[in-house]
Amino acid sequence: EFVRNGKTPVIKDILSHIDHVCSLGGERHIGFGSDFDGIDRVIPGLETHKDYRNLIEALQRSYTPSQVDGFLFENFISRIPF
Repeated sequence: EFVRNGKTPVIKDILSHIDHVCSLGGERHIGFGSDFDGIDRVIPGLETHKDYRNLIEALQRSYTPSQVDGFLFENFISRIPF
């Protein structure tokens, strides 16, 4: 419900949220996890971690490779103290 209030969300709606966060300067603060435990509703085409390919392909059509890498893992990795 937080992706698209009152309507069935689609992956494109996630991209709209990403666009908004990026417009606020938050590109390096975006990261995706794959924990689907405890949720009652899912986005069609992104029901489980196995569907991440659908999200990745949508990201690749809209963002640069370095942005996609950031969203998928580099933004997290850059914050882990080694």
